[in-house]
Amino acid sequence: MLSEEFRERFPLVRLEADKLYVDDGGVHTSGGMFSMVDLSLHLLAMDLGHAYANDFGRILISPPHRSGGQAQFIKDSLRLDADQSLDALLRWLREHLHEPLTLARLAEHEHVSERQPGPEFREETGTSVLDWVTRERVNRAKVLLETTDYRVSEIAAMVGFGSLETLRRNFEKIAGTTATAYRSTFRATPPSDVSGPWDATSGTSRAH
Repeated sequence: MLSEEFRERFPLVRLEADKLYVDDGGVHTSGGMFSMVDLSLHLLAMDLGHAYANDFGRILISPPHRSGGQAQFIKDSLRLDADQSLDALLRWLREHLHEPLTLARLAEHEHVSERQPGPEFREETGTSVLDWVTRERVNRAKVLLETTDYRVSEIAAMVGFGSLETLRRNFEKIAGTTATAYRSTFRATPPSDVSGPWDATSGTSRAH
């Protein structure tokens, strides 16, 4: 709401008002109190792995990790009916990531024309259906790389990429590293070996 005033007062700062949070190298900022949770889960994923961040999100009863680039401030998305509709659609997409997901399939599921889902989806999420599905598949691949011994080619099929080459190309583009290197990094310190923030035996918080 104060983006224009912010830009006037701090002209040397690049403000990205449509993002939940910004990862700018050594500087991380969130757009508000609740998006701070998204930023925290993002930092956990970078430090301890995506599976650990997902588990911590469940403890917080937080929605699945949302990328910082998701648009969250479109007025229409604040309507209760629109929000519920999108949540249901995103949940359905996550449940069918392993299957071919095209605009035609999405339109059939939503009972609308093929032209309709794309613009509405972008308006509410800030990205296209294809880009959203691709990122979710990479996120699921990260969890499988961290927590299972499946071959990368098997994971490619399990998350819906269809081929090893498609997984490799998209994984490197989004994660900035290869699937093999990612597994090597995050399997070295599995989540089960990392002390959590809460000591279940004593009921006290544990400092790190």
